[in-house]
Amino acid sequence: MKIESFIFNWPGHSHLCCETEQQLQVLGNKIHVINSDPGYQPKHWVNLGNEAYFTQQWLAACEQFDGDIMFHVQADATSTQWQEIFQEALQDYQKYQWGIYAPNVDYTWYDPSRADVANVKLPDSHLKLVNNPDCTVWFLHKDIINAFKSLAWDWSFNKFGWGVDLILCASSYLQKRPVIRNYKYTVAHPQGTGYNSQQAELEMIELYNKCSPELQQAIGILRNHREHLWNYLK
Repeated sequence: MKIESFIFNWPGHSHLCCETEQQLQVLGNKIHVINSDPGYQPKHWVNLGNEAYFTQQWLAACEQFDGDIMFHVQADATSTQWQEIFQEALQDYQKYQWGIYAPNVDYTWYDPSRADVANVKLPDSHLKLVNNPDCTVWFLHKDIINAFKSLAWDWSFNKFGWGVDLILCASSYLQKRPVIRNYKYTVAHPQGTGYNSQQAELEMIELYNKCSPELQQAIGILRNHREHLWNYLK
């Protein structure tokens, strides 16, 4: 299966982004850097400018994507085990036909207490069914990307991208594809955000209101009744 990698970069993180780009080049997959740092703009990167936050970066990534699996990572997320993570993602795809797959992240709102579907045990104990692995670092099957691209919306109302992860995870379950986290590997990710979280939350509410009733229902289960997510996979 063809994996395409996408790194999202912004001011202050270009040095980390370059390190991750070099690490991923060893794996032999096509790499795109979606960049919003106006002070560092290599010609082979997709340079969007400083006003581009997650939503614009994500839309650019979807437009560029032409593979079987998208690997996406934020520039401030780091690991020394990318090769092992990629290998197991492909191995576990053959076994579970996942829609979304991710390593653990050491700082995320979606920690095990908020993410794990505790009533479901997978054959591999280090793998957990989750409602949302967070969009810091993850693999997404092309069917999930295509479902997102079918949302023919004007995205100008949404800058910071809150809720995009919910749509993608809900779409995965609606397609009967599990969302899986691999706790064998933990990617380092610092705490904190550099944007207005209140505005981001208002954008998320507007995004939810644009969704179809089916998608809204799935998002509601993701957020409030994740123990019922198994019903989508039966």
